[in-house]
Amino acid sequence: DKFRCYQNGLWRNCIGGLVNVNTSPDTIASTAAETAFATNYVIAANTCTAGKVFRITAQGIWGTTGGSQTLNIRFRIGGVSGTLLNSTGDIAVGSNINNAPIRFEYQITCITNTSTGTVEASGEVRLYTNQTTFFAQQMLTNAGTVGPIDFTANQTLVITADYNNSHVNNTITMRQIIFEDL
Repeated sequence: DKFRCYQNGLWRNCIGGLVNVNTSPDTIASTAAETAFATNYVIAANTCTAGKVFRITAQGIWGTTGGSQTLNIRFRIGGVSGTLLNSTGDIAVGSNINNAPIRFEYQITCITNTSTGTVEASGEVRLYTNQTTFFAQQMLTNAGTVGPIDFTANQTLVITADYNNSHVNNTITMRQIIFEDL
């Protein structure tokens, strides 16, 4: 029911589409250290060809404890210690927020597919303080291409988050994380 192509050792949807999605809530909680969501996507070696686009859409809930809190969300290739694509920086998110919506959309366009490969990457993160009140929008853009990234090897695309304080109420639970290969 799908048009499939064998590319770099994998059978793939030739038209593009969904490549990974979480099937249960994915939570980062109670940490001041940069931590990756468990749901990620491995870009297979030599598949980040010029013009290839990957899209991430995620939505869920977040919360904070009392006191002054900041939240930083990052997009990386190569795991938590890999190449930083973009970061929200420390967003002052306030205190005592519980189960408020969060949503982000992010796109990565491959520019060069070499051992010193490059990408363009941008997107946005939207935070709410409750089900109806918009709080903050952080646009994520770069002044130029990001690299070098070794696209001749597999590269794991991850989303990470951390708060400035470790507390049980400082949480982000992504109810949906969707990775697409367009």
